[in-house]
Amino acid sequence: MNHPDGSRINPGCRTPASRHEIGYLFPMTRYVTLLLSLALAACKPIPDSPTGPGTPSGPTDSAGRLAFVGSTTEATLQVLVVFPDGTDLVSPIGGSFNNVAPAWSADGTRIAFASNRGSWDIYTVDLATGQVNAIVEGPDNELAPSWSPDRSRIVFERRMADGSFDIFIVNADGTNEINVTDSPGSERNPSWAPEGQRIAFEGRSDLGRSIDIIKIDGTDRVTVTGGEGEWNGAPAWSPDGSRILFESTKHQGTLGPESSRAYEVFVMDDDGANVTRVTGFATRTRTIRQPSWSPGGTSIAFESRDETQFANTFVFRIWTMNMDGTEVREIAIAGSARFPRWSPRP
Repeated sequence: MNHPDGSRINPGCRTPASRHEIGYLFPMTRYVTLLLSLALAACKPIPDSPTGPGTPSGPTDSAGRLAFVGSTTEATLQVLVVFPDGTDLVSPIGGSFNNVAPAWSADGTRIAFASNRGSWDIYTVDLATGQVNAIVEGPDNELAPSWSPDRSRIVFERRMADGSFDIFIVNADGTNEINVTDSPGSERNPSWAPEGQRIAFEGRSDLGRSIDIIKIDGTDRVTVTGGEGEWNGAPAWSPDGSRILFESTKHQGTLGPESSRAYEVFVMDDDGANVTRVTGFATRTRTIRQPSWSPGGTSIAFESRDETQFANTFVFRIWTMNMDGTEVREIAIAGSARFPRWSPRP
């Protein structure tokens, strides 16, 4: 097995696969055990050659911090925060609950996240004080929050009674909740545009998944990627709002079910033009997902998922890279690490 930089993975280092992937399908179960989480601490790239190029210096834009989902010694999933060079790892939330899907506020002082405390709901944490506030609670299940640029509102996805998902907006104090999409299909993984008036998200159907954009009042929905026979997801706006990163299987055409597809990261203009493949690391046993922009818009973070020789087990890692494909670097984290989100400010 290879990491994105070409080095091989020790197949003895592994974590159990989730039955449903974070932010993609529902529900998500606890899937990390203490034993295998600690085993990953020793899972380092094995160089293909002792005379290889060594560890890259990292991306040009290394400002800010990365929030991500990692395993802990309590055998739960937690939102963790680290600098791009892998230093100063902290757990701002903690506790015995599973906490996933981090989303930074525009000023970098708070993180919205989803937590399973009986059902999946939306919370925020103040990074300075550690204060956790419930924003959306109830019997339904909510995931994938994203802040408005002015920090006054949060967009999120909710599982409806018929099993589909709609996208909702709520004030940051939990008031004035509205359904933005309210359609027969499923809409997931919303991302609020930097100019504040649009939301990008996944439009889902039996034929595939598209990246769609809609105004925050629910009007003018447009599809900006292919949908039929393609699987596109996890849209992320560039800091200036002119481009969108997303994960896609479009390089593989329409072959095979989603479970056999290897995603790569692509970028496009906000109108769907100038689609360009950013990563080129996927194989039959590796997929590249969940891209996130650096504060300056010149680098990205993403997750890799590598299969191992053991059935239904995977290794999850997070990486940074310049947009031109140079300086690919793994962020060395002990344990499973996925779903990276780069803070918008240093």
